[in-house]
Parts: sequence; structure tokens; C-alpha cells
Amino acid sequence: MTKQPNLADVEVLLAERDAVTGWLARIDAAGSSVPPAVRDRVRQDYQGRLNGVIERLQGHGDAIAAKLAEDRAEQEAHAERANAASEALAEAQLRHLVGEYDQGFFETERDRHAADVARHEQALDAVAERAGRLEEVLSLIIAPARHVEASGVVASATSMGVEPVREAAPTPPEAVQDVVNLDEAELVDDQIDEQLLAIFDDPGELTEEAVELVDEAVMPEAPPASDRGPLSFRPGTGMPPEQERVIPSFGMPAEIPARFTPVAEPVRTVPTPTPAPAPAVSPRPMFDEDIVVSGPPPEPVTVTSGRTLRCSECGAMNTASEWYCEKCGAELNVG
Repeated sequence: MTKQPNLADVEVLLAERDAVTGWLARIDAAGSSVPPAVRDRVRQDYQGRLNGVIERLQGHGDAIAAKLAEDRAEQEAHAERANAASEALAEAQLRHLVGEYDQGFFETERDRHAADVARHEQALDAVAERAGRLEEVLSLIIAPARHVEASGVVASATSMGVEPVREAAPTPPEAVQDVVNLDEAELVDDQIDEQLLAIFDDPGELTEEAVELVDEAVMPEAPPASDRGPLSFRPGTGMPPEQERVIPSFGMPAEIPARFTPVAEPVRTVPTPTPAPAPAVSPRPMFDEDIVVSGPPPEPVTVTSGRTLRCSECGAMNTASEWYCEKCGAELNVG
């Protein structure tokens, strides 16, 4: 059977601890007239008394832990009962609203369920307060115990002449991340430079990564759509690559006959026929006045008023009073 702790003794110890802790907190503000040696001696006295209280509380550690487990179980039970009483009260209200319960019966049920809710909530508060106090006591017991164990290990190691291992200060993650990123960037740059130089040294030893790296720069541009018609022709496009002729030697040097030796055919030049010159076509005149008849120009005909006698030799007109033609001098036929 689990030994029940004497909570009264625990409360006394907790009260003493609170008092000593308060004294330690106010010792520095007591006044500057107190000599430092006296202040240190009193502080050591209070610290020793506080350590004694903690040690006595540690003697009740197992029993306090068991009592804390019981209080937590009781706390859960009171919470369930308070919830059930609240649901019963809500059910009674609903039945009264629909008309099943009359006013007198509803008031009786309401008072009963409300009292149950209040009782369980009060017990729940008391258990929660007691459990919180026990948790505080356990925290006071466990923390100093761990500190004492660690101090004992360090003291024993020092007494044996072994230097205790101290944890190294953690490196800031930001600095580590920056260094790693810088190294990776330099490594990638070196790899890219080596692959680019390999293109000029020996293109046959390129890796797939290098080919992908320069793929976009090496690939030629596609010909325009106008050069892909049925009548277009480009030498070297669409023709299978010429393969080497492999002739089995059967252990003897192979010789290719001259008739099978490919000879480049001479380029045939097809003369381009020279087109006949087109006949010159003179522009057509726009108006009839621009038409000029070939041949000697006609003699101008001068029409003089009063000239009615025509010369039979040259056709010039003369006046009727003239005997000879004014132009050619021939005798005019006056009759």
C-alpha cells in the first residue's frame, strides 16, 4: 500500500522555504552600513537553511508523486461528473420547453442538477489547487537533485585528475550556411570551366552534362518556312552521311581496285542562254499634234489676201496685176 504523505509537514516545509527565499532576496537591500563580511555570513546561513528544507522535502518525494497521481485521477472524475450534471440540467430545460415537464417539476429538477454541478465544480477546484501545489513541490525537489548529481560528477572527475568535457559553443547556422554555399558555388564554377575547355581540347570526350550545357549555343537555327517548299534544294540536307567502306582483309592487306575508288565528278557548267533584246517600242504620243511624219518638211503655204492668180510652174499665188511669178519668175497666164 502506498504511504500517504503528511501534507501538513509538507506545507510547513513549503512555508519555511518561502520565508528563507524572501530573506535571501532582500538581504542586498538591507543597507550599505552592514559590513560585507557580515552580509556574506548571513547569506550563507540562509542558503544552508534553504538547502536543508529542500533535502527534507526530497524525503517525501515518492509519496508526494503518488498523491499527485491520485489527485489527477480524482480531478478527471469530478470533471466528468460536473459535465454530466450540466447535460442533465440542459435536458430538463428542453423537456420543460416542449411541454413534458410542468413548472413545478422543472424547478425541482433544475435545483437538483444545479446543486450537483456546483458541488462537482467546487471539488474540482479544490483538487486542481492541491495538485498544482504538489507539482510545485516536485519541481522544487527534482531540480536541486539534478543539480547536486551534476556537481558530484564534476567534483569526482576533478578529484581524479580528469578534466571535465565542456560542450563547444555552437556555430551560428547563418555562418555555416554561407560557407557551404560559397564552396558549392566555387565547385560548380570549376566544373563548368573544365567542361567548356574540354570542347576545344577533344570534342569526342564531352560528357552529357557538357553537351547539355552548350546544347543551345551549338544547335543551328532552323531554316525559314519559305525554304522548305517542294522545289527547294539545299546540298547536304536530307542526305544520309557517307559511311566508310569496310572490306574484310582475312589477315591480308586489303586493296581497293581503282574502279571502285570513288572519284569526284567534275562540276558541269550549264551555259545560261542569253535572252534576245526586246525591240524598242517608242512611246505612243498623247495628242495628235505630237505625230511627226518622216521625210522633208513641207513648204509653208502663205496665203495673202488679194492673190488669186496661181503660178503654173511652182503653184505660188500671185496678184492679178502681176505678169511674172514672184517666186519662180515664170510668166503668169493672165488670160
